[in-house]
Amino acid sequence: MSQETKLEQVQVTCGKSYDVIVVGGGVAGVSAAVAASRQGRKVLLIEKASFLGGLATLGLVVLYHPPLDDGTGRKLVGGLAEELLHLSIQYSYDDLPKEWTYGAMTAQGKGRYQTVFNAPAFALALNELMQKENVDVLYDALFCTPEMEGGVCKGVSVETKAGRYFYGAKAFVDGSGDADLLYRAGAQVVERPENALTFWMLSTDLKSMERAIALGDIGRAIRIEAIGANPHEDCVDKDTTQYGIRTPEEVSEFIMKGMNMGMTRLKSFDKNSRCLVSIPGMAEYRKTRAIVGEYTLAEKDREQHFEDSIGCTKEEFEPHLIEIPYRCLVSRQCDNILASGRIISCDGRPRDTLRLIALCALTGEAAGLAASMISQTGEKAISLDVGQLQKKLVENKNLLHF
Repeated sequence: MSQETKLEQVQVTCGKSYDVIVVGGGVAGVSAAVAASRQGRKVLLIEKASFLGGLATLGLVVLYHPPLDDGTGRKLVGGLAEELLHLSIQYSYDDLPKEWTYGAMTAQGKGRYQTVFNAPAFALALNELMQKENVDVLYDALFCTPEMEGGVCKGVSVETKAGRYFYGAKAFVDGSGDADLLYRAGAQVVERPENALTFWMLSTDLKSMERAIALGDIGRAIRIEAIGANPHEDCVDKDTTQYGIRTPEEVSEFIMKGMNMGMTRLKSFDKNSRCLVSIPGMAEYRKTRAIVGEYTLAEKDREQHFEDSIGCTKEEFEPHLIEIPYRCLVSRQCDNILASGRIISCDGRPRDTLRLIALCALTGEAAGLAASMISQTGEKAISLDVGQLQKKLVENKNLLHF
């Protein structure tokens, strides 16, 4: 057989139609769905797993960061990013500095506006949020293909236990983390096979339990076992194989070798005094695909202001402030699909920050609002009235400029 062979024809059942469909239920996708639904749009969120949150929950990246402040006590990020931070700790432990109350614009002290959180509690809270916000969720549903007419997406097919289903909509947000929707819709993308092995686990031990009891803080009993890639660098060993998503075997090797590292760590435990609590339920990739958008944010854009900014942040581990242009969320090849999360058009060190939880929420909210506008007007994403989008973002307590 040739390398690409059509093996079978699949019967497809037509499901409901929506105003906005979001592919991917990570923090970016959740934010997009909530933002669109709050605009009165009928929204469907498609998630391949059995709970929401993506890397934050399934991937056990249980630090809500980068911080929402600039390091001097001034808030830079609000909106849904701030709302979801507080939701992540609503039902379980945290280490959020007391001065950073919800809605605070400034805070005294050295504590940064970030927190650790309990992944299962956050996942349940996100599910509750979807019901509260009237977002339809398809769990255990794997996105397959878009139906395109020119540059317009008419709908998407998903594989479920009940077979293949098709759902139509007027506008879409790609929150897949890997640009699955945009890539298959024909958008120009850049492949990023830059992932060194990373494997986050959670553990506990008797000493940690004793400390938690003494302090009356159960969160102190949980230990983050971050194995592999150093968060300050792209990889621990520059000769380490850099993984991408080019083949299914490559993805499986990334996961398998990560579990092997986890097993090595587990074998070092005293099984009577230290144990694992959880291991990740998804590949902990940092960078895979990114779209080639109308604008690509890069290191040259540090400390620069953009008229079409949708938000701002301070780079992680760097002293620079950056603003995020709306143009980073749109592709010329796709009229009604917005990018969100780590797949937006950016490069260099800023990309290391924009892939993180808080910024996924920020770009997800902007993408969801833009999609809600497109679903009403039928205009192209690239020619959207950015001033109206910015007005909505500000109304939602987002900060557009540093």
